[in-house]
This record gives sequence, structure tokens and C-alpha cells, in this order.
Amino acid sequence: ADSARRDADVTTRERASEARWIAEELRRGDRPIADADVPDVLDLVTEVLELHAAYLSAPPPDEPAPAPAPAADPGPTAPTPPREPEPRSQPTGEPRNSGGDGYPA
Repeated sequence: ADSARRDADVTTRERASEARWIAEELRRGDRPIADADVPDVLDLVTEVLELHAAYLSAPPPDEPAPAPAPAADPGPTAPTPPREPEPRSQPTGEPRNSGGDGYPA
């Protein structure tokens, strides 16, 4: 039997938990997210999940969206100075997903 969850199975309340989980995973990954920015990131992730649910609940489009036009060549630009490498976060020693269903236990 297929036990995979579908977007329609996720409630509004659970979507908030999913948004918190995604924001925390982004923060633990290679993205430098400061403590002060976490509420903004959480709001953005929540909005993206809500838009995704709205997209899936809408009827399919008549035509696929056209591919974006290639950007015009702006011509020669000044060379970009080299960037300092971003510090990588250290593993916490805990498994990233101990529930086996894509959500923290």
C-alpha cells in the first residue's frame, strides 16, 4: 500500500510546523541565517508553502508557461573580486530526520 503523504493531507496547522522545520533545516545547512532573520525566513517559507498549496488546488493551465527569454548581454563588466569562503556549520551529531517520514520525530 502507498503510505506516501500528499499535499492535500497537510493541514493548515501542520503547514506551520512544516515551515518551521524547513526554516530550521535551511539554517542548519549551508545558508547563513542570523537569529534575528529567522522570523522573516519563517514567514517566507510559510508563504511559499501556502502558494504551493494554492497552485496545486487550481485547475491545470491550458498551456505550459513559456520559458523565460534569455537575458540581454550587458557587455563587458568589471571582474568580481574573489569571495571569502562561507563557514560551514558543524554537524550536531543528531540525525537530520529520525522519524522516517520527512519530518522530525
